[in-house]
Amino acid sequence: MMGEDKRRVREKAMEVCECMKGWQLDDREDLYGTVLSNGVRSLMFAPIWGNTERMEISGYYGDLGRFLPYDREKAEITVSMAKTPERMARDIEKRLLPAYERVLARVMEGKKGYDRYEAEKREVLESVRQAIGRDAHVIQDDRVVSYRPFHCLVKYRSGKEVVLELTLPLAKAVGILSLLGKRPDIKI
Repeated sequence: MMGEDKRRVREKAMEVCECMKGWQLDDREDLYGTVLSNGVRSLMFAPIWGNTERMEISGYYGDLGRFLPYDREKAEITVSMAKTPERMARDIEKRLLPAYERVLARVMEGKKGYDRYEAEKREVLESVRQAIGRDAHVIQDDRVVSYRPFHCLVKYRSGKEVVLELTLPLAKAVGILSLLGKRPDIKI
């Protein structure tokens, strides 16, 4: 029965798509419902389990879903399957898109912040790798490791801050710490 409901929803979504300028069917076979897209904006049309007379239309975020704020407003509506495609398109424009676009703006800000963090992390790790020398390499996407002349692990935190871990004989470690303590330009 659910396959039939999904087919009916897909047909209705395709009719609604014709009424919404700039939107197109996004063929994703693995999804529970049908997706219409317009640039970065996407809507999911899905059957409601146990209610063949209504369907749910919601904002769809795809891979951007990981940037959804936990305190977001609801960006979904339910509509009667008996409504005309034109009426559903108006309901989407009036009732769904304003909330969805506010949530999507927050999602995109989250993605921008993440992209800035990743760019800064790559920059910091590369400068650390170059400072250590030819034996150093990036591992696990957020660390630099070197085994010569001693074991050195540098883990990126944030804000151009790193955790430095050195495995040295005690005498060398004490010598390095005493040298750092004598440098007025280095605050530990």
